[in-house]
Amino acid sequence: MNESSLNPVPIPRFYCPECGCTCSVLPECIPPRSWYLWEVRQIIFLLLLAGNSLGRTRASNGSRVSRKTVKRWWRRLHDRHPAFSLNLLPHFPCMGRHGEFAEFWKALLALRPLSSAMTLLHAEKVVVP
Repeated sequence: MNESSLNPVPIPRFYCPECGCTCSVLPECIPPRSWYLWEVRQIIFLLLLAGNSLGRTRASNGSRVSRKTVKRWWRRLHDRHPAFSLNLLPHFPCMGRHGEFAEFWKALLALRPLSSAMTLLHAEKVVVP
């Protein structure tokens, strides 16, 4: 691999001989339609789940994510929680005892990284943020 490359993660491209189009498959660590890796979101979510404010979370996470973006991610996680939890429970039956939003996500992120959970949701045809 070229050491001066700005993209050290290979993104496979596939050619469809039937339609003549190509498509790419993102690796698990890269969320669709986002500048930031799942790891950045996970750190932010853990800080918010620990009770930090949006401003304090943004200041302490070490990234340059805007407050508006953090707020949008947090709101989407809240809004999509019913669908996410419903589709993750078959994969993690032990999560059924964590009914509340914060309890559920703290326990899940202790078991698996956010990228893994979102990959499972994507495989279940659930739209991920």
